[in-house]
Amino acid sequence: RGVGKYRSTEHNIDMFALARMLGEQDLQARAGNFVSRMYSFNPGSPQTYATGTAGKSECDASKDWGSPVAADTQFWNLLADADPDPSRKRTSLQLVLRPSSEGGLLTEDEDILGDRARLLGVRFTTAGSGAQWENTASAVMGIGFYDAIYGDEGATVSTDFAGMRDSLLHQLVEYRSVLASVRGGNYDAYEHGNPDPAFPGGSDTGLGWAYLRYPHLAATAWTGLMLLEANPFALPDGGLPTSVVDESCPASR
Repeated sequence: RGVGKYRSTEHNIDMFALARMLGEQDLQARAGNFVSRMYSFNPGSPQTYATGTAGKSECDASKDWGSPVAADTQFWNLLADADPDPSRKRTSLQLVLRPSSEGGLLTEDEDILGDRARLLGVRFTTAGSGAQWENTASAVMGIGFYDAIYGDEGATVSTDFAGMRDSLLHQLVEYRSVLASVRGGNYDAYEHGNPDPAFPGGSDTGLGWAYLRYPHLAATAWTGLMLLEANPFALPDGGLPTSVVDESCPASR
């Protein structure tokens, strides 16, 4: 992808939610339209939401044929409800929630350097390896959100919801945080493809970088949101605050 030239599905999901919060209906509609058009956009990954467009030129609207399926474009779309079509969301989830051996995102890591627990999560993309726990927490939230709306229609999309949630809670107990990856090894190990299962160099995103075995702010924050059942893409109850900022407060200057 050309730097700064591609259009990202994840970023349009973010903009859809922000525009809704701010009452920017035109911007919300345009961002939502982009996300909807990303469904089956890449012929190599039909019935899922593409990562975005290619970026070879300004305003490149062509297909990025080599792009893998990313977790966030599937699960964050659920939470933001950027594409309102439930059948398309259900189909994408059914495909990405298959085991990694079948081309899906589900994967199990053994915490070899910890208590050797076997933890169920999702890969960052279909080209990656190893669970990435920020996306796993958002996956649990997205599945729960979908099932809360459509589950009474017999449309439960995954039986692995509890296993992923328990894996996140296990890390909170074990480490008082959630890690980016439970797989050991440094960046040098990642770049050289270390075959040692205890030190492979973290979880490979499949996009040219890895998440290493460290306490991870975003993964921990998403797990907290999961426990609070607080959807970060939803419009707050009562809308956004409209009170005038107290200019005498130092924080407002």
